[in-house]
Amino acid sequence: MMSLSDFFTPSTTIGALIIGIIAGLISGIIVGFFTGKATTINKFKTKGDNSPIINNSSLGGK
Repeated sequence: MMSLSDFFTPSTTIGALIIGIIAGLISGIIVGFFTGKATTINKFKTKGDNSPIINNSSLGGK
């Protein structure tokens, strides 16, 4: 029976696998966070060819 400290020892197969999975999850969360922020920073609407749509509106008044 393996102890809990053996699961996180990188010299064993199971330990290396668990450490790799945890590192992949952490890096995925970090990349997902910054990728999600990049889409909200761009405030221009784009057409299919990625050219920005510019809406000109003039208010008529006195």
